[in-house]
Amino acid sequence: MKKLFKNIFYFVKELAGENHYQRYLKDAQSRHASHKLMTQKEFYIHQIEKKWNKINRCC
Repeated sequence: MKKLFKNIFYFVKELAGENHYQRYLKDAQSRHASHKLMTQKEFYIHQIEKKWNKINRCC
């Protein structure tokens, strides 16, 4: 039963995007060890800007 709740909690965190920063850290450290990593705040601001600073219309 505990494993079920753990899996559900993980799934909800994935849907909410809470694990994106952790994935970014792992990926950035393995690929770009010399680059400065973004803070969690910088990362989420970057994600929001990437999502909303483009044309979001059909026509």
